[in-house]
Amino acid sequence: MKRRRRGQILAISVVTVMAVAIGLIAWIVLRDDKASERQFAAVRAGDLVSMQPWSEVHVGNAEIWKIRYLTSDRSEKVRTATALVSVPRKVKAGAPLVAYAHGTTGIARRCAPSERGTPMPTDGGAVQSALDQGWVVVAPDYSGLGSAGDHGYLVGKEAAHDLLDALRAARKMPDLELGEENFVWGQSQGGHAALWAGVEAARYAPELPIVGVAAVAPPTDLAAMMAANVTTPGITRLHAYVLASWRKVYPGSGVWAEVDPAKRPLVNRIGALCGFDPVGADEAALQLPVFPDTAPGTPMGRLLRINSPTGRIKAPVLISQGGMDQVVPMAQQKAWVAQRCAEGQKIDLREHPALDHLGIAYTSDAEIVAWIKGRLAGKPLTPTC
Repeated sequence: MKRRRRGQILAISVVTVMAVAIGLIAWIVLRDDKASERQFAAVRAGDLVSMQPWSEVHVGNAEIWKIRYLTSDRSEKVRTATALVSVPRKVKAGAPLVAYAHGTTGIARRCAPSERGTPMPTDGGAVQSALDQGWVVVAPDYSGLGSAGDHGYLVGKEAAHDLLDALRAARKMPDLELGEENFVWGQSQGGHAALWAGVEAARYAPELPIVGVAAVAPPTDLAAMMAANVTTPGITRLHAYVLASWRKVYPGSGVWAEVDPAKRPLVNRIGALCGFDPVGADEAALQLPVFPDTAPGTPMGRLLRINSPTGRIKAPVLISQGGMDQVVPMAQQKAWVAQRCAEGQKIDLREHPALDHLGIAYTSDAEIVAWIKGRLAGKPLTPTC
C-alpha cells in the first residue's frame, strides 16, 4: 500500500516503547495532523470514515494506518470507533485479514492503544506474529476507547460489532487487495470479544466469511469468573472497570443502585485509570467484594450472563488457556468448553498447565499462527470435544 506524499513537514515525537516478546523497539508516531487525514463518505456501520499514516517509519516491517470507522452499540445505534491497520511492506495481493482484539487497557478514552504510540501492552507479540506471515491486521481500540462515548467493557454485542465493523472498514481502504478470508484473534478481554464476534457474525455481518476464531484466556462465564476472583490479588481494578462501565452502559438496570454508596467514589476513580497507570491508594482502600448480588435473576447476575458468549459459532474455534490462570481459572474454561461441546459446537482447547493469565499471552502466538495456517490450507479441525 503506497502512502501519499504530503507537502509539509509533520511534527513527530519519538517514543521508546516497552519490549514485547518479539521486541518491537523504536516507534515514531504522528501527532493528530488533520492535513494528513483522508476522509471518506460514511453512512452505516462498517463504513470507513478516515485514514491517516500512524507512523513515519515502518514498524515491524509494516506500514501502520490509523482509521476511523462507523460501528454500532448493543442497541444498533451507530457511533464512531478507531483502529490501527498494519500492512506488511511487501504485502501480497490476496492476503488474509486478521482482526486482533487486545486485552484490558482500561475504560477511559485515553486508554486506547492507538492513543499511546506504543505496542499494545497485552498483545504478547500477536500482531507482529501475524505480520510475519504476510497477513494484514486490523486492531480495534473498541468504541469508547480513542473515540467519543462510553466504553462497554465486556459488553458482548458491542465488542463483536467493534471487531466485525473494523474488518468491514479495513476492506474499504483503497489500494489494499485482500483475500476473502477473515480471522478474529483476541486475548483476555479481546478473547471475549473474539468469541462474541464469532457468535454475532452470521447475523450482523453475513457477508464476511469468518474462517476461524482464536481466543486466548477468554472470560467465558462472567458470573463464575467474578465470583471466583474476589480474593485474587490485583483484581480490584477489573471489578471497578465493570461497574464504572456498566453504570453508564446499562443506566436503567439497577446495578449501580445496589453498590455500597461509600464505595462508589472509589469505583469511579479507579475506573478512570488505565492499565498502564500504577496501582494507587484507591485500589487498596476498595474492599472486595464490591459487586452486587450476582445470583441468577438479580440485575447484576442477569447482565453477567447475557454478556457471556454462549451462542453458536459457525467458524472453527481455538481456545488457548493457561492452567495457572487466576483471572480465568482453567476449571471454568473447561466447564464452558464442555457445555458448548454438548450443544454441538466443535472447539479445539489447548491447555498449558504451567502458564498464568499473562504468560499465555506471550507464548500462544506460535500455536495460533499454525492453527490459522491450517484453516487457510483447508485442513480439517481437530476438536477436543
